[in-house]
Amino acid sequence: EKLSTLTSDDSRPGLAVMLVGVRKDSQTYVRMKQKACADCGMLSFLQKYEDVDSVTEEMLLAKIGEWNDDPKVHGILVQLPLPPKIDEAKILEAV
Repeated sequence: EKLSTLTSDDSRPGLAVMLVGVRKDSQTYVRMKQKACADCGMLSFLQKYEDVDSVTEEMLLAKIGEWNDDPKVHGILVQLPLPPKIDEAKILEAV
């Protein structure tokens, strides 16, 4: 049974996905996760940071903090790899 039969977005599980950069393989994987969410009736949230030069660790941590506080988000996926200037362990620990 699809989760979309639930009457409220507040009762449906939600997956938040963070994508940093423009790697084709990562984009494909994230697109597949979004499709899987749609197919089973889950909510899906996507945050893209395409300009790798301007993205900062603080920006990523702030977004993860927002998602951690959002009752509609039940899981967070940070698509790896992250740019070398970003501490992956620190980002993943924040999830």
